[in-house]
Amino acid sequence: MAEELKRHVKDFPPVAVELPWGRPGEDRPTETFSLLLTTRFGNAIAVNTWNTYTWKPAPAKAEVIPQRPQGAKPWQWAAAPKDGFHALRHTYASVMLEAGESVVTLAQRLGTHRRRLRLATTRTSCRMPGIGAGL
Repeated sequence: MAEELKRHVKDFPPVAVELPWGRPGEDRPTETFSLLLTTRFGNAIAVNTWNTYTWKPAPAKAEVIPQRPQGAKPWQWAAAPKDGFHALRHTYASVMLEAGESVVTLAQRLGTHRRRLRLATTRTSCRMPGIGAGL
């Protein structure tokens, strides 16, 4: 998988994209992020577009989530939001915590420094046997 990712980065270098960040509202600040996956125009991919046309068809094909019902609209998946692409962020966090990564470092890698995330992550880690052995 690492070699495939290296090939992808070589063929499609990351694109700097300015995105809104932080609080909701039209006056919210923006930050620039390097994205590996973008639209053909070099923009960030809308989460609903990604989940509908790329992410959910993959686990459905692998029979991890139910197939979209016959005749349903493209966005009408029986799978719950918890089966969306965002689940990989939680999987990554759990794997890193189980490997002994600190909550502070993990929060930095995930691009957030909010205390609420740290507390939620810590509560999750308390339910995972063997977590924090390397702390």
